[in-house]
Amino acid sequence: MKRHRLIGYMSTFAFVAAGCSAIVSYDGYGDGVHTTDAAIGDGNGGGPPGGDGSSDVTAGDSDLGDVGSDSGDGAPPKKYALVALGGSRHVDGSVVRQTIVEIAPIHDDGTLGTFAVTTPLLAIEDNIGAAAVGSTVVVNDNAQAAAAVVQPDGGLSPWATIANTGHDNPTLAAIGSNVYLAAGTVSDVEIATTWRSTVTAPGVVTSWFSQTALPADGGPREDTVMVAHGSSLFLVGGNINGPELGNYLTANVDNAGAIGAWSFGALPATGDHIRAVVVRDYLILLGGSYPGIADQTVYSAHIDPSGALGAWNQGTDGPTLDGPGFCAHGDYAYLVGGYGALQTDVATVAYANVGANGFPGVWQATSPLSLPRFYMTCVIVEVP
Repeated sequence: MKRHRLIGYMSTFAFVAAGCSAIVSYDGYGDGVHTTDAAIGDGNGGGPPGGDGSSDVTAGDSDLGDVGSDSGDGAPPKKYALVALGGSRHVDGSVVRQTIVEIAPIHDDGTLGTFAVTTPLLAIEDNIGAAAVGSTVVVNDNAQAAAAVVQPDGGLSPWATIANTGHDNPTLAAIGSNVYLAAGTVSDVEIATTWRSTVTAPGVVTSWFSQTALPADGGPREDTVMVAHGSSLFLVGGNINGPELGNYLTANVDNAGAIGAWSFGALPATGDHIRAVVVRDYLILLGGSYPGIADQTVYSAHIDPSGALGAWNQGTDGPTLDGPGFCAHGDYAYLVGGYGALQTDVATVAYANVGANGFPGVWQATSPLSLPRFYMTCVIVEVP
């Protein structure tokens, strides 16, 4: 059950973001070999056509310009872009989901180039589960499951349908060429099953293979976010049929890509829709939907090489947000779109440099979205 927590407030920076997955560095693509034997589909599953919430913004190509970062091995600098997928808008007192997809190049100083509207999702959706491997974007929700590839001109290819796990409101993260899916609901019941697929070439995604389930007691959840660091996965916050959770789940991935046992850890506050990113070996919470504290409260904890978290520390509050697109690339964190007072949707995009102490510095505005909206999912992709 997706819950839209509508709050009428706004600060000088009313930046709202909704979920973002960062690309994980990798060398080449995986070979599609799996060690588990329960699978969904053959990669040719169907997906419904677009709905009536699609945007009327005209699509266009992104001007990539001089973007990216030095690969350090003498090769040409890699180029990266931020992709904002779907989302919702307030229209005449109603929340209307969208199919719109926008993409903007990322410059070395953390600023973004101009957002361009590109190939829309196959169906209307907000908070869609999404992750990126190289130039490939993978989305999976009960309404659609598909993959698309970023083109050299900065746009997306047409979406190709892939196998669907059937989870509603899942969260995705990538480690190497593997994409992991967890949480969400099936028939409005939180589900423990987790899955893995592999991107074997640009736009080519294998079937989903079942992985170690979440602990039956307190593990299944929705309105959560999964992030990756090294070989570790973190499933942060969420709720179980309404009540927010004060914990996270973590598991390590073995050399074959299989998820190990999940274990619980304590969060500094109870909440769902938490904006979790990983920067500079820190798990950073950029705010969320917290019942007992300000939604813009920021926390950070260091991740050691084994994947264990250190103590949580509280930083300076971030922009006043609700329902965000959030993600990170390099040393920068991003908050994308959202809404403010009187449910006014905004197109503002904010970014901040994360210091060596694991806390964002001053939030600054960069290039805005083409279409103001909230509850979008953001991923970072490599541009060929």
